[in-house]
Amino acid sequence: AGPRYGRVEPFSSAVQREPVEPQPRQTRESNSTSFCIGGKLLPSAMLIGCQKAGTTSLFDDLKRTVRGLDYGFALAGESFFKAKEKHCFDADERYAKGLAFYAKHFRTCKGGGSGPIAFDATPNYIRKPVVPERIVRAYGKPRASQLRFIIMVRHPIKRARSEFAHFSMGNRTGMPFEVLARRQALEIRKCRENGRPLWPSCTEGNLAWQVVYASMYSEQLRHWLQFFAPEQFLVTSLELYRANPNAVIRDITTFLRIPAPKGVIRQPAHAQHKMKSKAELPQRLEEELHSVFCPLMEDFRALLRQHSITLAPNDATVESVVPMDCAPRHLAAREGE
Repeated sequence: AGPRYGRVEPFSSAVQREPVEPQPRQTRESNSTSFCIGGKLLPSAMLIGCQKAGTTSLFDDLKRTVRGLDYGFALAGESFFKAKEKHCFDADERYAKGLAFYAKHFRTCKGGGSGPIAFDATPNYIRKPVVPERIVRAYGKPRASQLRFIIMVRHPIKRARSEFAHFSMGNRTGMPFEVLARRQALEIRKCRENGRPLWPSCTEGNLAWQVVYASMYSEQLRHWLQFFAPEQFLVTSLELYRANPNAVIRDITTFLRIPAPKGVIRQPAHAQHKMKSKAELPQRLEEELHSVFCPLMEDFRALLRQHSITLAPNDATVESVVPMDCAPRHLAAREGE
């Protein structure tokens, strides 16, 4: 990673010298492992992505219905959303404060390898290349191999449009989504032609505005699989969660080895808000974005199959994770344009 992503370095040596409770090695048959480090409960499960894919809805429903998870809290003076998103591995200034600072966001503990598990839901983690290596350095390889990661995706074009609107990028960049997306689609096409890596970006532009690149789920997952084993990941999607929130949460609790919720979840939090439709994109732009994302979605599905990644709900198929129409009519560019 270059300077744009921040340096990868271990947490401070003072934190490393804190007493660490012994941890049993986790197996598929064991209960979920609770990390008590230096008298603090640190996350052994993380919701690492993706932004604008329904992670807040999922987090709210987990918090409302599931016992056995400790969600942490925001410190005095921090923004309220830090109760959900700790940002201690993607934000350079927070990472530099060390493991002790991260631990302040969670409850105290007395050791042992069972009991509640702490949960960090920072959906920005998956899109920052520096994060997985920082996590391994902070936790150490033996403990990092016991972490569990949840990834929630969404139709890539809808996710990109939602992020653009949520962060008011039109005002910040001085261009509408159609212009920004077309520029990024053109960049990606040129990078493919020149054999350049596509992710995290094949340009030198501001990564904060790379809404198209941020929907490259296959590139992101492939990067994380360089640091963690396939069985440490569970993948679901906003589409699957809307269709069956009860099954998704049930299978997440199975994956995390914690008690399943009692009763019915009904609709996910904020579902009606998230289901509002946006105006249709110009046909030409839709074709261009489909030409970018259809190969990437096929790659993502192949990656899920190759590594037998756990899906939620467990009866989902890789095709159903993100239903996307990649029929040839979407990919044929109109001549003369």
